[in-house]
Amino acid sequence: PIGIVLSEEARSVAQAVSDSFGAPVEAIEAFIVEALLLQRDEGVPAIAVVGIAILESAGFTSYIFKNSGNPFGMKATPEWKGPVYEIWHEEGNTRFRRYKTPRGAVRDFSKLVRSRRWFADALQCPSGNYGCFID
Repeated sequence: PIGIVLSEEARSVAQAVSDSFGAPVEAIEAFIVEALLLQRDEGVPAIAVVGIAILESAGFTSYIFKNSGNPFGMKATPEWKGPVYEIWHEEGNTRFRRYKTPRGAVRDFSKLVRSRRWFADALQCPSGNYGCFID
């Protein structure tokens, strides 16, 4: 995307995640770019978004991520109107949100964060301040 050039530090992080988990570095970089754009546009710290994605998707290698493009493990709740990926999970059929692009997943994650009252304090933090956001 226009306006975002990954720093050497960001490329290094993508390479480290790739080396640790085996995901393609280009896929990781695409999520980092989208997280940086989200930080620029909405103030949600990119490092927090990428960290949550790495945690929830086992470094962009989980079965759910590979089949749904959903690194956050977001379930398809009844109000979700987008595409779904359904699997046997946690002792029942579970529907997960499915995304075609990293942008779709990252922007939808932002909507989810904004819709949950327990994130209200985090969203009051200065733009890009991941320490405040995580606390």
